Amino acid sequence: MLGLVLAVMSILAMFGWEKWGRDRFLYDEVLALSENTARGSIITEDMLCSIRTEHADAEALRPSQASGLVGKQALQFVHSGVPVFEEYFGEPNTAVGRELDRYVMSVPESWFAALPESAAPGDTLYFFCDGTEITSAVVKHIAENRKSFEIVVDRKQQEKLGRAAAAGSRFTLSYN
Repeated sequence: MLGLVLAVMSILAMFGWEKWGRDRFLYDEVLALSENTARGSIITEDMLCSIRTEHADAEALRPSQASGLVGKQALQFVHSGVPVFEEYFGEPNTAVGRELDRYVMSVPESWFAALPESAAPGDTLYFFCDGTEITSAVVKHIAENRKSFEIVVDRKQQEKLGRAAAAGSRFTLSYN
């Protein structure tokens, strides 16, 4: 009698695991795009979906983070139906390319007096020369030693900064 009860319990446990347990304990719900998305596309709410995947990466975005992704721009091609990560997307003003008239410009240490310690990629830097604001630009990358950084500029900003640097000026930087 005990053997029969144990056999029935084992079958029920196996059925319960396959029906509800596996999905609940082994799969994670992550955020994905419902369609292939080209570089430069602005993410809208209808482009987002959630998928269940086994052993999702800890850094994959979750459905609760979807609202933070709406309005951002794809920095690369993103395939549909796969988990997405924060580094795939950026603010619209950080996207670069000839068709967008935005370029990445490297700013060497000799061009500025000091880079604010808390400045980070995505922040807007304001370039001042002799107390006058020259331009502002979004930070794309900061070197680990903080002695150079890259900014996203359009052609006019690039020319302004280039002229001031060619004249031997050093920039004072402020950020927002």
